[in-house]
Amino acid sequence: MQFGGNDQWGNIVTGTELIRRKGGGEAFAFTCPLIKKADGGKFGKTEAGNIWLDATKTSPYQFYQFWLNANDTDAENWIKIFTFLDKNNIDALIAEHKRMLEKSFTKALAKEVTIFVHGEEEHIKAVETTEKLFSNKNSGIETLTVSDLEEIEGIVKSSYSIRKINEVLM
Repeated sequence: MQFGGNDQWGNIVTGTELIRRKGGGEAFAFTCPLIKKADGGKFGKTEAGNIWLDATKTSPYQFYQFWLNANDTDAENWIKIFTFLDKNNIDALIAEHKRMLEKSFTKALAKEVTIFVHGEEEHIKAVETTEKLFSNKNSGIETLTVSDLEEIEGIVKSSYSIRKINEVLM
């Protein structure tokens, strides 16, 4: 059985035909619609800025931030695809978001998927690191641990954050 996005139909059919001809076996193809972003780009490993649904390829912090910072349209679609939340729960989160203009459903999306891929402990660490980096208190950055800094290495772009992190390290 070969699985893939519908943009890979030709490759998948070729693979099943190769199996049939060379191995005398029986093979099947299964395709599904591509998961796309609101801007029309593919949600896939070859796209810039995407993450892996594999704990060894994307750090928990980066993974959590990806989902947390999803735009509203993407988050509404992805919470239905990438979580095991039931329809009523998802509908309630989306309705709350539209009423209150809060990012509650992106937090729910980020939490659910991060726990599924990285586990509860790594989710908690990602939230704590996020709070340290983005709190309005100066003490947040000063409390970053070496582990926190390793998580965000190469990710944090703000010159203010980098300057504050350097001050902590000095």
